[in-house]
Amino acid sequence: MKILDMTYLCQWDNPVAPWGTCNVTATAMTLSTLGVVGSNGIHNLPEDLRVWIEETKGGDRHANEWLKQAIEWKGAKDNFREDWTLNQLIQALADGQPVVLDTWLSRSGHYIALKGYDAAARQFVVNDSNGEWFKDGYQEGPYGESLRYSQQLILSVGLGTDAPLTPDQFPKDPLNASSFCAHVVSR
Repeated sequence: MKILDMTYLCQWDNPVAPWGTCNVTATAMTLSTLGVVGSNGIHNLPEDLRVWIEETKGGDRHANEWLKQAIEWKGAKDNFREDWTLNQLIQALADGQPVVLDTWLSRSGHYIALKGYDAAARQFVVNDSNGEWFKDGYQEGPYGESLRYSQQLILSVGLGTDAPLTPDQFPKDPLNASSFCAHVVSR
């Protein structure tokens, strides 16, 4: 099992709108695997991304197209698609490519950084900038480093639907269901 060396960043440390910066924080964590840092080190990278998107370019950090542009602005490649399968994301991780996954871990949506996959346990190793997710909500704060989220959880909150799926809505072939909205990042 390959787990990428990824810096953990907590969105609650961001100086502006920390409650809504999971997007730039997850993106910054994936960029850290490539050695990208912010203007004053890695811990400033989420704010650098937010400022570039919103203040320099007049964009929306909640839009995947703007996250893609920000990743490319920092010199990385972003293979963004809305039709990834779990098998493809697992392969990307095995190939050393970190993933920013758009999920429904919160009512308004939430981005997490995937850094590995444990096939034997059927778990993704994630950095979750909001803290640790539980069935009843989050334990917010710096508790989201190298968490293990089950394949079942990722299926229920990660498929590109308008709301989380219930178990009876799961696809028959979950590893090849192709509607995960994700950024696969590389050099």
